[in-house]
Amino acid sequence: MIPVLVALWGCSSPDPEPPVLRPVRVEVARETGGTLDGVFSGTTEARDAAVLSFLTGGTVAAVEVGVGDRVRSGAVLARLEGTSQALQVEQARAGVASAQAGLRHAQQTHERTEQLFVAGSATTADLEGARAQHEASRAQLASAQRQLDLARTQQDHTVLRAGRDGAITQVLAHARENVGAGTPVVELTPDQELSVEVSVPERWVGRLEPGAPASLRVPSAGELPLVAHVAEVGGG
Repeated sequence: MIPVLVALWGCSSPDPEPPVLRPVRVEVARETGGTLDGVFSGTTEARDAAVLSFLTGGTVAAVEVGVGDRVRSGAVLARLEGTSQALQVEQARAGVASAQAGLRHAQQTHERTEQLFVAGSATTADLEGARAQHEASRAQLASAQRQLDLARTQQDHTVLRAGRDGAITQVLAHARENVGAGTPVVELTPDQELSVEVSVPERWVGRLEPGAPASLRVPSAGELPLVAHVAEVGGG
């Protein structure tokens, strides 16, 4: 480059002041704040869900819970008609009472026969017979008690209870239906986070982040929304 000297004739003037440079902060504009509104259908995946059933067959008298209900361990979920079981319990209880009375009588006879034997008024055969009757009466009472315990167990089987805390995710039987032993009645999901798989349009994928709040509605559980959050975003 060749330097060029330019000469100016005329009145001289002072050199102009250099321009002031001011720093400016620049950022890329992004969409922030606000909420994303969209309604999508999905499928719930109930981990560790338990399908509960009666241990005996019969006619369903009542189902005490609905989908979405939260229950505690031991809560009654459903009942069978238990008239015959209740009658068996009453009969077994009467059997126990009769066996108790028979045992008391046999014990008194045994004690009286022992006294007579000592006094010489009863034979050895009489004493052995009284002792045998006493033992038989004791065995009859034990058998009657087992029958009562069995009848009570059968009666307990007409009531379906929750084995742990959780939520009802399905009701599979209804009142006045006949069900057999082992027929599914309700599905109970233990307390935990439910997994829901939802398909969304591709344009939404980049706008969703793990941890973002969401809400979930189960039509059969009413209008009350369930609190949820985005756990994972992936391509299908």
